Amino acid sequence: MIYDSTLSSQTTDQLFSNTAEMTGTDKVPTHIEIDVNTQKIIYQEIFSLGEKLNHAKSKKQKQVVAGNYVISETIYKVFTEHNIDQLIISYHKGFTRTKSNYRSQSWKGLGVGLLTLGAYIPTPIKANSLIYTWVLDKNQKSVVFSNMSLKEIEPTNSTAFTKQICELYLNFYTTQTPQGICYHR
Repeated sequence: MIYDSTLSSQTTDQLFSNTAEMTGTDKVPTHIEIDVNTQKIIYQEIFSLGEKLNHAKSKKQKQVVAGNYVISETIYKVFTEHNIDQLIISYHKGFTRTKSNYRSQSWKGLGVGLLTLGAYIPTPIKANSLIYTWVLDKNQKSVVFSNMSLKEIEPTNSTAFTKQICELYLNFYTTQTPQGICYHR
């Protein structure tokens, strides 16, 4: 796998701008600067919470896990230092294949299919986009929203990426018309 900083920067910018638009925060600062150590502590804490949420079997259990979570002093300090009431933390991970790589993976899958006499034919994934998001509230001192979305879409396709973000925040920050048009509630 090859890391491309240009594509990574492009999708990060899209994530920030689309999240700001979908959450109605496009009129206020969408990005705050925090030091690296604080960022590490927050991500460790949030990913620990994410792990617990992923292990919860039902939606009700997930609500209990999120409801029992209490914001740490580190996160509360970020709220007070930056004078904010809600903090949206998002994590995006995605990949895309070049045409030649996808073609070679397809041929490899065909080869495996022939060797197994058709019992197993792996199909390569062209691209995918995974987004985790958490909304923390200063006044409630807890997680008020948590969701994740995994789609087999090109993370660099702005239309598909915008739709994924809309669906991620559906019924919390966003609403969708019957025609599929997404907007901030």
